[in-house]
Amino acid sequence: SDGFAFRPNPPVDEVDVAGAEVRWAPWWGSDPTRTQLGLDVQARGAAWRFADGRRDGDRYLETKAVARAAVPLSGGEWSAWRLGVQVAAGTIWGDAPAQRTWHVGGPAPLRGHKTAAAFGTSVLLGRLEVARTYHGIGASLFGDAAWAGAQDRFDGSDFLYGIGLGVSILDGLARFDVARGLNGPDPGFRVHLELDAIL
Repeated sequence: SDGFAFRPNPPVDEVDVAGAEVRWAPWWGSDPTRTQLGLDVQARGAAWRFADGRRDGDRYLETKAVARAAVPLSGGEWSAWRLGVQVAAGTIWGDAPAQRTWHVGGPAPLRGHKTAAAFGTSVLLGRLEVARTYHGIGASLFGDAAWAGAQDRFDGSDFLYGIGLGVSILDGLARFDVARGLNGPDPGFRVHLELDAIL
C-alpha cells in the first residue's frame, strides 16, 4: 500500500563505543499469594567517538533505578485481586550519543503513546495497575505516567499519561494491552504486546 509506512526509528549517531556496565536486579518472593518486591539498578560508563572520525566524541555515565511491587489484595493463589506498582528514575551525566538518551512511549515505558513521545537526558516513570487473576490468566486496569527531558528543565506539567486495559498470561510472562494516551503529542488508542510485566 502506498499509504502505509512503518513508524520512524528514534535518531541515532554512528559511533564507536568502549565502556562497561554493572547491574543488580534482585527479586524477593516467588509465592503469588504474598507480596513480591523487585529492584533493578544499572550503571553504564563509556567513551565514544563518531565513526566517521570528522568530529570528536566524549564520555558519559548513565544510571537508572527501577522498583517494583506486586501486592495481593484478596483471594487465593488461583483466583485473586492484585495490585502492581512500579517507579523508575534515570539520568545521564556527560555527553552521550543520541541513541543513549531516554525515550518514553511504547509498551515498556509509557503505554498509549507513540515511541519517543518525549526524550532527554533524564527520565521519571510510574505505573499502577489492579489485576484480577484466575488460573494463570489476568485482566487489569492500569495507568502510566512518564517524563523525559533535561535535568535542569524539569516541569511537573510535562508529564505524559496513559490508561488502559490489559490481559496477561502466567503472572505477566506475556501480556496484551489496549491503551489510550491522555495528553502530549499524538495521543490516541494503541495496542501493545509486552513480555515480563509486573502483573
